[in-house]
Amino acid sequence: MSMSTPVESPEPQPQQQWGPPPGHMPPSPDGYPAAGWAPVPPPLNNGLGSAAIVLGSISSFVALVPGVFWLAWILGPLALVFGLIGLHNVRKGTADNKGSALGGSIFGGVSMALAIVGLIVTVAMVKDAGHDDKERRRAAVAEASPQAPETPLPMFHKVNSPGPAKYGESHTYDDGVKVTVAAPTEYTPGKRALGLEKGDRAFLVHITVTNNSSEPVDANFLQPRVKDANGAGVDFLLDTKANMKLFQGEIAPGDTAEAQYAFPVSADAARNFQVSLHPGILYSDAEWAGPLG
Repeated sequence: MSMSTPVESPEPQPQQQWGPPPGHMPPSPDGYPAAGWAPVPPPLNNGLGSAAIVLGSISSFVALVPGVFWLAWILGPLALVFGLIGLHNVRKGTADNKGSALGGSIFGGVSMALAIVGLIVTVAMVKDAGHDDKERRRAAVAEASPQAPETPLPMFHKVNSPGPAKYGESHTYDDGVKVTVAAPTEYTPGKRALGLEKGDRAFLVHITVTNNSSEPVDANFLQPRVKDANGAGVDFLLDTKANMKLFQGEIAPGDTAEAQYAFPVSADAARNFQVSLHPGILYSDAEWAGPLG
């Protein structure tokens, strides 16, 4: 009987396990993550839009506040710039607060305009305050100082007949000043007369003033004004041959003064002549008119 040697059979080896580590999903065949995975979006940049609405709101509030309206010129531009950048970020997709960015831009622009109104209001308030202070000081000085006696207003003097008088007649004012203008007389001017055009005729006007008032008359105002037949003004004729004598200085009460003036008149306007003058700024005009010889 033969004996056989037992043969040991090999132990089974553990099979290698294939697959993703625990907690991981394999990618799908089309390259996208398998179901249950979602991409992580980038963080949103909403800070500028939020800053724009805050700055715009503050600048709009302070724009009309006297004394601090100037802050709107600082905060308003910042709100406008931040808002515009925020809108740009919304268009790029990196922000989603379009309303805040747009509102900040609008508030920033409006606040800068309101700041100008605030400046105008502040200047007006300062002017009113200065005017009120000046009036208060003036009233205080008036109360402290003795009241000066009221000075009566000067009287305006008129002629006894407002219409033009004939040459040779007199106009008398209500204070007694009497003015007489003689009829203009034609004369032959000298060769060196200034103000004479070719074909002009030259006339002399003699004026007499008697001061029957109680106050002196300033004769410097007694300068005649002349118009020709066409209504055009006529300037003085400077001519040594005319023996001109002008009114000057003052005419004392009771005194009489005389003067003589020369005037050139074009031939087509020498039909008549109008003279007007007054003894001072408180006297009405006296007028004379009539045909020329």
